[in-house]
Amino acid sequence: MRSLDKIFIAIIIIVMSIGSIFAVNGILLPEEDILTQEEINGLLKMREEEKLAYEVNSYLYKKWDFIIFKNIAESELRHTNSIKYILVYYGIDDPYQEGIGNYSNPEFKNLYQELIKEGSKSFENALKTGAKIEDLDIADLNELKSQTKNSRILQTYENLVRSSRNHLRNFVNQLQIQGIVYSPKFLVKSEFDTIISTDMETGRLANNKGNRMNNQSMKKRRNNQNGQMKGRGNRNKRKGRGNCNGNG
Repeated sequence: MRSLDKIFIAIIIIVMSIGSIFAVNGILLPEEDILTQEEINGLLKMREEEKLAYEVNSYLYKKWDFIIFKNIAESELRHTNSIKYILVYYGIDDPYQEGIGNYSNPEFKNLYQELIKEGSKSFENALKTGAKIEDLDIADLNELKSQTKNSRILQTYENLVRSSRNHLRNFVNQLQIQGIVYSPKFLVKSEFDTIISTDMETGRLANNKGNRMNNQSMKKRRNNQNGQMKGRGNRNKRKGRGNCNGNG
């Protein structure tokens, strides 16, 4: 690379860094670098909501040893970090709290306890818990998208909601294998029906684990139909297991 090119890139990096500092100190900047309080609140909310999704799915994987929970947990970790990068860029204090189940927003702390309690009852309830998290994520992201015109934030939210739609399809598909119909708790029924009736989406974040989850899910599904789960034996046949009534 020529020395002039290196200097040009260095100048761009410095200008971007100065821009984020100016934005939080009220100095006049282009519209893209000035966030409304509503936009800031949305970012803070999603930083913790995606952390919640990561931690609940991680717990459910340890509890039920089912690969979809592991893959989705890894995806949710990327989601919460993608919000973190925006917070850093704009110089916004990160609400992230160290430790599983710890959140700045007490609503998420209570929701975490509620979700792991529900997901611990049975494998079927764990799948419904996973679907419920994605149901909530999509509804919240759709609302937040309507509250901003910032292209950087919009692109991030669109990437996240695309992945969440894929996650929801995975959970609903697994519930259908168990003979259970999931009913949306946050999305309107028409939007939910559109999501689960369409194919998996590809994109920057959605494509990372989508095909892998489907392939591994199909392999697990065949094992499930033979009544075999890793390290669990015939006593853990998934279909018909537990007291789920199929109402979702």
